[in-house]
This record gives sequence, C-alpha cells and structure tokens, in this order.
Amino acid sequence: MFNGSWTTWNEVNRFAHDELWALFKVWEDSMRKLYPGLMSQAKDESIKMAQLTGVEFDGSDFSVLKPYNPEWIKSIYWEDMIDRVWNTKSKLPKHCGGSVAFSLLRRRLESQLHISGTPAEIFELTHTKKGVRNRGYGI
Repeated sequence: MFNGSWTTWNEVNRFAHDELWALFKVWEDSMRKLYPGLMSQAKDESIKMAQLTGVEFDGSDFSVLKPYNPEWIKSIYWEDMIDRVWNTKSKLPKHCGGSVAFSLLRRRLESQLHISGTPAEIFELTHTKKGVRNRGYGI
C-alpha cells in the first residue's frame, strides 16, 4: 500500500489516505469479530499444554496456566491477562447456558446424560459448536 514518496502522514494524498483507512476498518472489524475466538483458542491451548504435563485445571483457578502461555503471546502479557481478567472473580461468568447456573447444568448432565464434567468441560459443552446444545441435548 505504500505507493508514494511520503515522508509524513500529512504528505499522503487523499485517495491513498482513504484507501488505507478503508483497509484498516476492514481489519479492525474483522479483529473485533475474531478476537474473542482467538482468546478462547489461547486458553484451550494453554489448558492442553498444562494437561500434557499433568497439571489439572478445574476451570476456576487460571493461575495454574501461567507457565503455559501460547507461543504467540509473551508470558508477561499472558500472566497479566490471567491476573487482571480471568482470575478476577467479578469478571468470571456466574452463569452459562442462558440463565442456568453451573451447578444446575452439572446436575442435569449427570442425571440426563450420565456425564460428569469439570467447569471447563461444562463451559465447552454449552459454549462451543462441539457442545451439547448443538448436539440437540437441550440441557
């Protein structure tokens, strides 16, 4: 997109400015939609790495995932996300699957489907395409 001899932003002609802005807006809109999924994938990747080393993640204490940052996220940023967002009780989801509490979801899974799940597994079942909702279980 660099198609001029501009040394400052003020030198960029109006056409190029508008074209660059349009590309930026497309990127920004795309990232706004994709970013939650990227963070979810990062947490899933971290959980898998932790489990491979024998670490049990119960879905509530994200501190155990600190040493298992995805390769594309620097550990200092990963640890900050865990401390600032995921391990802050006020930020953790209180309900999932609509207005149904985790405890009720767990009881329903155990009684109706004979599935016993950790909070992380219950979250996956109710919040992913692979989950129970999309399998028609209606918990």
